[in-house]
Amino acid sequence: MKPLLIVSRDGKQSEYRRKKLDGLEKEIHRLYYDDRLTQRMIAKRFSVGGATLSRFFQQQGWTSRFKRRGLPKRKFESDDERREASIERRRETQRRLRELRISIFGTKCDICEIETKGEKRKLAIHRKDGSEHHKEALWRKGFLCDLNKDEWAPLCIPCHRGTHWLMEWVNKDYDYIKSRREQASGVSKESFKPLTREDYDKPITGVYPRESAKEVRKSLFGESCHFCGEIEEGKKMVIHRKDGRPHESRILASVKYLRNLDSNEWVALCNKCHRQVTWARDTLGMKWDDLLLEKQK
Repeated sequence: MKPLLIVSRDGKQSEYRRKKLDGLEKEIHRLYYDDRLTQRMIAKRFSVGGATLSRFFQQQGWTSRFKRRGLPKRKFESDDERREASIERRRETQRRLRELRISIFGTKCDICEIETKGEKRKLAIHRKDGSEHHKEALWRKGFLCDLNKDEWAPLCIPCHRGTHWLMEWVNKDYDYIKSRREQASGVSKESFKPLTREDYDKPITGVYPRESAKEVRKSLFGESCHFCGEIEEGKKMVIHRKDGRPHESRILASVKYLRNLDSNEWVALCNKCHRQVTWARDTLGMKWDDLLLEKQK
């Protein structure tokens, strides 16, 4: 009889020498079918693993004493075929869970109302109160069937990130964010007039011609993010115009123009907070004052 092959979880094959089971086919058959012992009891008697004994039963072609539900147990000719069948079962389970999520939450973002079905973008299931939860729980059938739909909301990835940012740094709840979207009147970048030369002709004292543009930016706007306070090492902080008006990049790259800027109209933000501020302005129609806490105003 050929030695039994055991497949480990990492997919590598290792040969198991069945010294303890060699020549015990008749005894194991008698214990299982005549004495009515379970496979677990037999495996414990011969000091082998349950998977090893189950594989031994498959090699011998022995069937279970118990009636199986649905289709009969499938037999595999090789370990590669068994692995492929296992992968296919996992894919089928994920497909069914995906259909269950869609039947509960739909395919439309709850804030921007963008349809995500048939697109590469995905929906994130967000807990409205902002409390932490296990991501794996939303891919379990038992959890999905028992959850309260009113406590969760499907959001696209940009809205999900922006919602978490507003709840964490601006102290806004989900009902406020949802109401702002309903009140938004399509505010976009095109609705703002670009800056002109007359908009930044107010001289700022304390800036000298010998200073570099980097030093001037640091003295005017600081080097930490206005919201999270982080300093991005090796990266350039984003200088954001509070009223959202578009401007030329050379205004913030030349000492000639930096000397005439009003620092009260600009703010330094990290890349992450700058993306969320832009999202809140374009999607929710929020102004700069709406993003400030009472202690920051």
